[in-house]
Amino acid sequence: MLKMIIKVLRIIFFTWLVLFFIYGALNYSGFCFKEMRYLSDEEKIRIAVAKVNKMGGGHYSKPQEGFFKYIKVVPYESIDAFFHENPDCCTIVPYAGFEHVTGVAWPPTFWERFFGIYNSAVRIQYTRRYIEGPLDKNKKMGPGEKHEEFLIGDYHIDNCGEGTRSTSLSKIAVFYTTKCQ
Repeated sequence: MLKMIIKVLRIIFFTWLVLFFIYGALNYSGFCFKEMRYLSDEEKIRIAVAKVNKMGGGHYSKPQEGFFKYIKVVPYESIDAFFHENPDCCTIVPYAGFEHVTGVAWPPTFWERFFGIYNSAVRIQYTRRYIEGPLDKNKKMGPGEKHEEFLIGDYHIDNCGEGTRSTSLSKIAVFYTTKCQ
């Protein structure tokens, strides 16, 4: 009787082990369990552009210079408008980002891929438009000036297209910034 119980437990254990590795292999290959399918590169790019287009800006200060400023990003009217103004903006890269900090690309760990936490990155090259202006003591925005800058950055995504590692665009380079009239 004891031998039979041990045999059944072994079968159950090895069945769970096989299922665990099948799950991990599908995750590693980029399978999205939430949608029960693989996302196409075009879908990944559209998801990343939509997320990047919603990023609003923020505040910054230079206390040594005694001022506080705000940046308000001006989003594109639609994803299609983004692609129209930034043709050939985007590519899928297996792993990327943080080269500007470490000097080398930061590959995902085996476990990030195995559990579907990291799939790839979308490299986005585009013109970001924003308004920059002063903040008063009450953090109210004063009149701002329009600017444009050409950015290259990576948006890291999981198997289902959700942002990961850094929920924002990791800037690789800012090539130019111009003041607009």
